[in-house]
Amino acid sequence: MAARVYRSEAGLRPKAERRSGADGLDSSAMSAQAPIRILSVDDHPLMREGIGATIRNQADMLLVAEAANGREAIQRFREHQPDVTLLPDSPNRRLVSTYTRK
Repeated sequence: MAARVYRSEAGLRPKAERRSGADGLDSSAMSAQAPIRILSVDDHPLMREGIGATIRNQADMLLVAEAANGREAIQRFREHQPDVTLLPDSPNRRLVSTYTRK
């Protein structure tokens, strides 16, 4: 299943300046910005664990909440107002993504 990434309007952040380093990012520009706040939604616990572990290893990202279904996703979105919401590609995705954009 492919995941979709949704960014809330409040989550639009200035892009970090580029440099010619191996990773292409200026680490001083990245550290000056607040981390990207992420809500992860998936009904499979193993997927949530894997996504959470990956996000926790990124200095410029912060996993603010997880949800196992659409109801939880909407509740967590209201509570945490994440910059990015990761949703599995499913029929319920449209309902959740439409609701959280309001």
